[in-house]
Amino acid sequence: MKEETKEQSKELATIEKGLAEPKSFESLGTFDDIVKLAEKLVSMESKLVPFKKAGDVVIVLQAARDFRMPITFALANIHPIGGKASAGVHLLSAQLLKNFITYEVVEDYVEEWQYLGQGSIPISQDEFIKNPDKYHLIGKKTEEENYHPSKLNCIKHKVIDRRTVIKFERQMPQPDGSYKLMTIYGKFSDSEADKANLFNDKPDTWGKYPRAMVYARAFADGSKKIGNDVLLGMKEVSTMCDVFNVPYHTDQNGNATPDLKAAGIIRADDEAVDVDVEIVD
Repeated sequence: MKEETKEQSKELATIEKGLAEPKSFESLGTFDDIVKLAEKLVSMESKLVPFKKAGDVVIVLQAARDFRMPITFALANIHPIGGKASAGVHLLSAQLLKNFITYEVVEDYVEEWQYLGQGSIPISQDEFIKNPDKYHLIGKKTEEENYHPSKLNCIKHKVIDRRTVIKFERQMPQPDGSYKLMTIYGKFSDSEADKANLFNDKPDTWGKYPRAMVYARAFADGSKKIGNDVLLGMKEVSTMCDVFNVPYHTDQNGNATPDLKAAGIIRADDEAVDVDVEIVD
């Protein structure tokens, strides 16, 4: 039994080494090739390949081939949710940067205020900031004699939201051979999460790490708009988990990990065996 396990380990290591080299991806040129490999990996019943169904492994293998990454890395970082490949923001970010798509955080979970003008006229924060010649900020105890004579005097009334905004940029080739800068903004806010009832439904993620989760959704929003061809349709994992009601955990950076065991996608620990993977030259 031990000898058979070693042979399986060598075979997996050989396959993985080949997949790490772009030219060898041609060996999985047909869908049948991918399905056969997926069935082989599932039959090993190893913790290295924890999925119950070959179909889920097919999704990961296809993504591994498309993104030119080793099998073990893909199995650990690409998650088949609802029949589609998904990944955390770290992997999505790496794919964008590899293809020269850059991004920067413009607003990092900043407070959004509601302003009130004279006569209790509600004014949005964006409206107030965009029109400095129209509005004048005063304090709640400012005497009327100190009001601006020609502008609408306003006070900061209350915080109504918190939001994250991320700017993505990409140089797009044009028909004449030149390049044009494409700019996209990814946005998400507490109010949008609240409308989706995420704070109540996911208290262990949205309740504990609201800043990180809002960042993840803002990143997912912008990345799919500017680089869906680069990401090949791969979705941000927490978004897919929410759609298909799969429980998940997250770190303080918004990188989500689905609980695939609770979702019934992978085997329980006692259903798998340890396999010592040897590096084959």
